[in-house]
Amino acid sequence: MPGHGDPVRATATRFRTAITFVTAEDSPEHAWLDHVVAVSSALRRPDAVLLDVYAVC
Repeated sequence: MPGHGDPVRATATRFRTAITFVTAEDSPEHAWLDHVVAVSSALRRPDAVLLDVYAVC
């Protein structure tokens, strides 16, 4: 089992995400985010989890 700061194999972790966007009412240029469906992929680094988020069209 890896310790803190050790590399983590991609096959050793699984991620599930539930992405919700909420924008300010006075921000009409971002209102489209209130209705977007998104998916993501994740990468576990020793010091962080990196998410790539994509809007599904």
